[in-house]
Amino acid sequence: MEYHPRDVPDPAWLGAPIDARSLFAPEHAALMATLRGLTPSDWGREAVPGWTVRDLAAHVLGDCYGRLARDRDHHGGGPVPRRARPSKRSSTASTGSGWPPSPGSAPPRSPRPWT
Repeated sequence: MEYHPRDVPDPAWLGAPIDARSLFAPEHAALMATLRGLTPSDWGREAVPGWTVRDLAAHVLGDCYGRLARDRDHHGGGPVPRRARPSKRSSTASTGSGWPPSPGSAPPRSPRPWT
């Protein structure tokens, strides 16, 4: 039996799938060339409202290299992806281990502030 969620439209209107994998390498190369050409002052400029060039580059490249490390290199360190974390309603909620946090509790704080 195949699962069909009610709130997702039938993708048939999109047409046949297109293999766009060959486009990623040139786009990535163009992005890297652009980033390499930035001056130190460019990194602090606003790229989009609320985001500096540094913020945007870290976001895009962090996702790219994080996926590479996990999928290709099978790296399991670092934060656990959100979808793999236990639910607040799971049976582990009452273990007393502190994770997952009890509903309404404050998240743990690092002793070092972000700088």
